[in-house]
Amino acid sequence: MLDDLLSAITGVQERISLYRGVLKQNEIRTRVVLIDPILSALGWNVTDPSTVSIEHLTEHGPVDYALLLDSKPTVIVEAKRLEEPLKKHEMQMLTYAMSQGIKYAVLTDGDSWDMFDVFRVAGMSDKKILSIKLSTMPASSSALKLLSLWNTSLQFGESITPETPVIVPPLTDRGSRWQSLTSYDPAPGSPCPSRLRFWDDSEVELKNWRDFLCKTIAAFDDGHLKPTMLPLGTRNKNHISLEPRNPDGSNMVNPKSLMGTPILVDLKFSAREARRRVRKLLSVCGIEESSVSVASEN
Repeated sequence: MLDDLLSAITGVQERISLYRGVLKQNEIRTRVVLIDPILSALGWNVTDPSTVSIEHLTEHGPVDYALLLDSKPTVIVEAKRLEEPLKKHEMQMLTYAMSQGIKYAVLTDGDSWDMFDVFRVAGMSDKKILSIKLSTMPASSSALKLLSLWNTSLQFGESITPETPVIVPPLTDRGSRWQSLTSYDPAPGSPCPSRLRFWDDSEVELKNWRDFLCKTIAAFDDGHLKPTMLPLGTRNKNHISLEPRNPDGSNMVNPKSLMGTPILVDLKFSAREARRRVRKLLSVCGIEESSVSVASEN
C-alpha cells in the first residue's frame, strides 16, 4: 500500500508540473488527474459506489466525495480546481460535515490537502489535523502524513498517523551518483539517467530519453521559456516549436503536444540528440548547464 501511495504522490507531483495551466482552469480535470489517484492509493476506490459516494447529497447541497465505511460516510472531501484558494471554502465544508454528523472533512485542490476534525471544540485552525502541499514536500513525507486519511486507519474510528517513517528513502538518499550536465557525456548505448535535478533543486524521475527532454521543457513553467524564443532546432528541422512544421514547410516527424502549453516537441531523436537539445534549451533560456545534474542509481 505504501509503495502505491508513494507512486501516486510522485505521479501527482509530475502532473502538476507538466499540466498546471490546464488543471488551474477546471475542477473536474483536477479531480480526475490529481485527487482520484491519491484517494485510490489510500484505499478509497473512487469507482466503487460502496466505498466512495460521488456528489453525495446533504441537506445543504452535494459534496464531491463521501468516503464510506459500512455504507456510512466517514469523511467528506470537497475538491477545488488547482490553486483555487481553499480557506474561503472551509466553513461551507464544515457545515456539510456537521449536518451529516461526519467526523472528518477534507478540502483539497489536488496539491494542498487540509483535513479537519469537525467536532473538535476549538477554533478553525485547531480543528485542522493535516495540512500538506504535495508539490513542495518530499513524496515520502507527504505519504506519511496522508496516512491520516488511509482507509484502514479510519476503520478504527480515528485518524491515525504513524510516529516514525515507514517509507523507503527517495532515490537521492540511496547512493545515487550525481554529475553536472556540463561534464555528462555517456558512451553510445548508455541508459537514460534515473533522475534529473534542476537549477531550483527540484528533481524528477526519468524513464527514458524522451522524459529527459520533455521534463526539462516542463521545468520552464516559471517563465524562463517564452514563445518568442521558439522555434528551436536546426536550419532544416524544428525540434521545439509552436507549429507542427519545419522551416521548409514540411511537417515535423513526430510532434507531441505538452499538455497545458502550446509547445510541440519532435520526439524522434537519439539519446545524444536529447542531450544536445536540452543543452540548447538551457542556453537559450539563460540557464547555466552546471546548475543541472543527472543521476544514475548505483
